[in-house]
Amino acid sequence: MSDETNLDELVKSLCAILVEDLNVFVTSHPDLRPANLNPRMIFEDPEGTTLSC
Repeated sequence: MSDETNLDELVKSLCAILVEDLNVFVTSHPDLRPANLNPRMIFEDPEGTTLSC
């Protein structure tokens, strides 16, 4: 992991990869999240929790 803190440099260094899978984004209350769900990404904010599965 880099110690870079300059946002412009960080964005320049990104390398996007297309994954040939089905992606689902859902926003829900944390208490309603199924226990057997294994999300790739969890983003929590005041409006709710967004999962990428």
